[in-house]
Amino acid sequence: MNFLKISYLIPLLPLIGAVINGYCSFAALKPKKWFTNIIACGAIFASFVISCGVFYELSLRAPELRTVTMNWFTWFDLPVLKANVAFLIDPLSVTMALVVTGVS
Repeated sequence: MNFLKISYLIPLLPLIGAVINGYCSFAALKPKKWFTNIIACGAIFASFVISCGVFYELSLRAPELRTVTMNWFTWFDLPVLKANVAFLIDPLSVTMALVVTGVS
């Protein structure tokens, strides 16, 4: 599996889990505690697994090829300035992703 292509899910999965749990709480659905625990912990665990996969894939690359920029979309494009929303994947950012998701 190519984890670099799905690395955008690292921050997106916890956000989706928070939205699901927040919606269930505010929509008066009264979810069971085990359901909200599985959603919250499962989202963080899935992000941790993807972070481990990205770390492994980066470790297989040559040192000069360990920086990858993934563009999500162009925020705005002016004649003098172009701003992209991008995701920089390098050894430091992957290590921080592992620390944050591992502790969470």
